[in-house]
Parts: sequence; C-alpha cells; structure tokens
Amino acid sequence: MKDAVECVICNSRRLKPRKALVAPCIARRVWDRKSFPVRLLECADCGFAFFSPRLEEDEEQRLYRNYRGEAYQQMRYLFEPWYTKRFNDSLFCDGTMSARRELLKRILAPYLAKTKVRSILDFGGGKGELIFDLVRGADRYVYDPSGTEPLPGIEELETLTDCKAHRYDLIVCSNVLEHVAYPRDVLRQIADVASPGTAIFLEVPDEPPFSYRHKAKRLLQWTVLLSTRPMLALSLAGPGIVSLMQEHLNFFSPTALGRLMSSMGLEIQASGSYGKNSLMNTKTLWSLGWQKGAQARWHPA
Repeated sequence: MKDAVECVICNSRRLKPRKALVAPCIARRVWDRKSFPVRLLECADCGFAFFSPRLEEDEEQRLYRNYRGEAYQQMRYLFEPWYTKRFNDSLFCDGTMSARRELLKRILAPYLAKTKVRSILDFGGGKGELIFDLVRGADRYVYDPSGTEPLPGIEELETLTDCKAHRYDLIVCSNVLEHVAYPRDVLRQIADVASPGTAIFLEVPDEPPFSYRHKAKRLLQWTVLLSTRPMLALSLAGPGIVSLMQEHLNFFSPTALGRLMSSMGLEIQASGSYGKNSLMNTKTLWSLGWQKGAQARWHPA
C-alpha cells in the first residue's frame, strides 16, 4: 500500500480527507486480515474521490484474480449476505450485456456513421461481451490481465506488446478505471497502443460517495449485516461505515474524467451520462476522444 499525497488525476494537493474502512471481504482477500481504517480523499480541484493508501500491483492482482468467479462470490457472500450467486451471475448475463451494448451503440451512432470501424479493442473487457456484436464485420480483440477466456470470435491479447501488434479504429474501456489504483497509468497504456486517429471511449460509474443516497445505501447494508452477521456488523460500527473501500477504489466526476483524457493528450470529442442501470442502480459517465496526430475521422453528424 502507498499513501497518496496528491490527486491521482490532476495532481492537486487540495485534498479533503474523511474516515473510511476497508470492507471485510477486501481486507481478507488482499491482505488476509480484518477490516482496518483508511481515508477517503476528495480533490477540491477536479472532484475526484479515492481511497488512500493506494493498492500496489501485487495487491490489485490478488483482488482481481478470478474476478467474479465462484470463490470470489462465496467470499463476498460470507461478509456481504446481499451478494448472492444470482446477483453475481446477473452482472454479466446475456440480458445485461445486450442492454449495455445497445446503450453503447446509441452513444456511438453519430460517430460510427462517419467512419469505417474495422478493428475494435476492449481494454480490460473480460470476455469481450461489450464488443461482441457492437460493430458488424469488425475485427474484435480483448485485453484483460485476469486471463478470462474470451467469447468465440474475439481474439485474446495476453500482453500490451500483443496489443501494439494491431491497429484499432476504436478502443473501449468500460467500468475499469474505477477499479485501479492509478487510472492515468491505465489510460497511458491505452494511448500507447492506439494509433493517430484512434477513437477511445471511456465509461465509469457516476456514484458520488458523499451523497445522501450513497450513505443511506451503506447504512441499509450495515442494518442487513447487523441482523445476519451481528458480530461482524458491530466490529464495523463507526463513522467509516458509510465509506467502505470495496472493489471501486475511485469515484469520478465529469470534470475528473475529462481531465484524465486531456492529461494523456487525447482530444475530447463528446461526453455525457446516461440513466440508471437497473442492476447497479447508478448512472454512468462516458467520454469519447481520439488520439491526436492525424486528421480525426470521428465528427458527429
């Protein structure tokens, strides 16, 4: 773990700390210990919020090894009785992923109409479910360090060197940046494998961690825990209970997402948000930009 002294998006040192706790499941999975205090920092300049200390590479690997697999679900259920197998399976079921693809198609439609997309990379995309039938006839690739076997027709790229061996018209990175300690490092990797003119689409949850809704959700979960795992619930009682460090290490604002793209020299074409996901009950922020260095082809109609 490494303490953060500045915002990992904009480098500001104007950070407001709040008390937080590592969720019991994460503490057990990553460090094999009980829950312990951390801080939730809010950047006064870009609105980005993130936990400190930050995970280091080996800790991230332990957290996301066999992510969403059977052992992962069972461990989470041990500490979080609402995280059932049915819920875990629903996150990436055909219906959920089909709905997400349709949303993405609608967002990209004005841009897809202006260019021919021959090759797509899903960066951190698991099995590649999000790009499965996103653009008909396009070559499809997925890069995911977890080593999940991709869907038929999608080529797995095992290393960043493998990624650089191809040229992409579109790179999609969906619901990844909220999980990593240093989002700029991940976006730098994406920019490194992109070509001049490659369109890059980023998508992250819009879940303000200081909102009344977020705090009410955490208190409700604690109440459920109190009735089902009372000793565990009592061990977590305190101000940090409303700011549990779970798998989402970062909380983006529209400003923070825009600054992240600009920090890599990407030219932002469009950005926005769309409505609540029926499963996660949260909105989603998105931003579309391109790699500079060639005349951009992604102008909207």
